[in-house]
Amino acid sequence: MDPDRRNWWGHVIEGGFFMGGLAMVNAQTLLPSVVQGLRGPEWLVAMMPILMSVGLLGPCIFTAHLVGSLTHFRPMLLWAGWFHGLTYLAAGRVRLFIPDPLRCLLAIAGAPRLSGVFGGISLTGWMQFIARTVSSGMRSSLFAWRIIVGSLLGVAGGWVVQSTLAAHPGMRGYGLLHLWAFLGLAVSYTLFATIREPDEAAHREPENGLWENLRAMPRVLTTNGRLLRLLASILVFGLSGALIPYLAIHARYSCGAPESFLGALVGWQMAGTIAGGFAAGWVGDRHGGKLPLQIGRLFLLTISVFSPFVSSPAAWYLLFLLFGMGFHVCQVGYSTLQLDILPKHGRANLLAIMNTIQVLSGILGALIGGACWKACGEGAFVWLAALGATSLVVSIIILIPLVEPRERV
Repeated sequence: MDPDRRNWWGHVIEGGFFMGGLAMVNAQTLLPSVVQGLRGPEWLVAMMPILMSVGLLGPCIFTAHLVGSLTHFRPMLLWAGWFHGLTYLAAGRVRLFIPDPLRCLLAIAGAPRLSGVFGGISLTGWMQFIARTVSSGMRSSLFAWRIIVGSLLGVAGGWVVQSTLAAHPGMRGYGLLHLWAFLGLAVSYTLFATIREPDEAAHREPENGLWENLRAMPRVLTTNGRLLRLLASILVFGLSGALIPYLAIHARYSCGAPESFLGALVGWQMAGTIAGGFAAGWVGDRHGGKLPLQIGRLFLLTISVFSPFVSSPAAWYLLFLLFGMGFHVCQVGYSTLQLDILPKHGRANLLAIMNTIQVLSGILGALIGGACWKACGEGAFVWLAALGATSLVVSIIILIPLVEPRERV
């Protein structure tokens, strides 16, 4: 088999198990309700969907200059990936054997946070690894099919979540779900170890230190108009994250549904992700990342506009179907556009800067959402939906003038 195609399949299957494992502890749908049920602070409820990304922030920016000096990335990825999954094993054991609510709350928040830290150490290296092992014309379908395979497992995961919480409500059920998540990550790690990196050395960045690279970033950003526009769009888009933690919470409230209803929402979200993955991969490989990114934002805009007026389970299933489609179509489009738009020289540092801006924007959105919910309770939902709709419209408008990189070749 062609090495490019073999690597493509390796990334797809290991990524599917990685995402399928994390679907057992879905950060957008499941964990915010868990934290609220444990009477966690409202800011933590709002932060749960991006807590892993917050973990990425520090290591990503502070290790980018080291990643840029590497000639091969696989050894570092294997080292970091080992610890990436162990955090969920530890969290599951805490919930099963230490029933103290405070420790359970710390474990729930700590697992994605610590997992994100180890992911952050290797994130820019992983993006570089993708660029070295898969050609540009196959990357959109790679990102999409990772999501599709993960979502197929996630649909089954939705049933597992629903049946587990129905049979074992409370902390025991959540502990079991974290053990299932660890199993998925362990399979992913084993499969990732089979992917081979090219023998030839990667382009090495100049041996600059951290502060030299950070000082150079403003000049790099201001001289690249396309990159600056993409970053501005990401910055505004992050404010829509104020709504995401409260979608499932409001869905349960508006329907008067039991805790197991969250499992059904996860299943519908994963089904939407599969449909969106097929479309994003096909469109992205042919037209680049901008088009799927804009389409995904339009799906999320639809959810922001209609979610305050929905009160039946069937309508919520439809919205979570659209949510799964929109969220991951955005992911495919952004990941593709990100790699296409960045030059090889300085890519590790630029990836770190872009991810940092994305996370900081998400944190701001989450804090706004948490503050509104703490002040107004359920009444805040309509205002969060309005904020989400506004930020999505503005982010779409900002990106319209950006010329797709492949159209300039």
